[in-house]
Amino acid sequence: MPVRKYLDILPVYRTNPSGTDMENTPWAGTQTKPRLLDQVRDKIRFKHYSIRTEQAYLDWIRRFILFHTKKIKQKIKDIHFLKSFGRNR
Repeated sequence: MPVRKYLDILPVYRTNPSGTDMENTPWAGTQTKPRLLDQVRDKIRFKHYSIRTEQAYLDWIRRFILFHTKKIKQKIKDIHFLKSFGRNR
């Protein structure tokens, strides 16, 4: 993994604590909820965990999501196959 730059370590906030948009930011005018990995990253940094721990946790979460997404997609394909098999008889 490449060494992180100082600016990459700083957390990114899209809204202020009151929930209203911050002015003079690239996200002004939007109120999107931060993605799951961004929320985890912010929480880990808030607790002052090491960068390597953060990388490991985020990697585990990514792999967990990927694994279960593939399982769900396979189940959907199986269901569609079974439905089409029943219609073609």
